[in-house]
Amino acid sequence: MTREEFIKPFTLLCEMYNREASQLLMEGYYLVLEAVSKNEFEAAIKQVLANRKYSTLPLPADILEAIHGNPEDKAILALKMVEDAMQQHGAYKSVSFEDKIAGGTGLLLSVANCRASVGSR
Repeated sequence: MTREEFIKPFTLLCEMYNREASQLLMEGYYLVLEAVSKNEFEAAIKQVLANRKYSTLPLPADILEAIHGNPEDKAILALKMVEDAMQQHGAYKSVSFEDKIAGGTGLLLSVANCRASVGSR
């Protein structure tokens, strides 16, 4: 998103949370959020305004979470997918996942290590 596309929605966000949209504050937020599209940014602000219950200005991470979702929730869902696949196909079969998190080697190794340590007790 361009700096010009960023200014109006960000100023609106600041107004809603009684914060001055200073140049330095804008620079900090834009530094983190410039790779986000204008539509994603506006949708995230709409979501934050509709759902956020805190009276402080949301951090850039809050806006990114509104766009991309909560990483912890995604990890829990990915682990559930892996466990379901292991239950259905067995622990030693190769399974392909559309979700890159569930199909990631790190998660599969973590699950295998976790099961090995639990099984050795």
